[in-house]
Amino acid sequence: MGESDDAPVHDHMSDRRKYFRIDDHVMLKYRLIPEEEVQITLDRLRTPLPNAFSLSSDFAELKQEMVVLKRSVERTSPQVAQYLALIDKKMDMIAKVLLIQNMGSDEHLWRKVNLGAGGMSFDSHVDISEGAVLEIKLGLLPSHAGLRTLGKVIRSTKREDKKAGYEVAVCFIHVRDSDRELLVQHVLWRQAQSLREQREGKTVLN
Repeated sequence: MGESDDAPVHDHMSDRRKYFRIDDHVMLKYRLIPEEEVQITLDRLRTPLPNAFSLSSDFAELKQEMVVLKRSVERTSPQVAQYLALIDKKMDMIAKVLLIQNMGSDEHLWRKVNLGAGGMSFDSHVDISEGAVLEIKLGLLPSHAGLRTLGKVIRSTKREDKKAGYEVAVCFIHVRDSDRELLVQHVLWRQAQSLREQREGKTVLN
């Protein structure tokens, strides 16, 4: 697949959506890539071999494509719509297993991050040099999509509050087109969920 970073952007609304950011909890793994291995890693990510981890994000992409079809079928054939819902549920279960197999189930993998389609920030116990390149694996809920990206550290700031460590900001320098769209959809869904919870909270208070 081609990269969004290399292709010209024609849809200004889509371009703006890349910069929406949310606070979220995700599964996060990363490793520092030595300078001499950056190009090799980038080439590997650009021409990935099929694997269980990327399959979980492919499932999430298919689920997005099924949404419009399901709405159409629900109006014309409720039984077929019910069948599609069962297939959807089965895909969710498989994606969850694939994600856990590839990421693990340790609680420390769940991290609070600030996430967007163009980058992210997270807390680190150690300082990571500005300009360092990281290979990052993300697990998103509720889609159970597993995403692998390459990011460059643009800032590592020592926290001034009571929380020890550093806040590390990363700009994605490689994301598959389909994975970037999953990130955009995930961010928009989280934003809508947060607004809905705020409205419901105000309703209860009133």
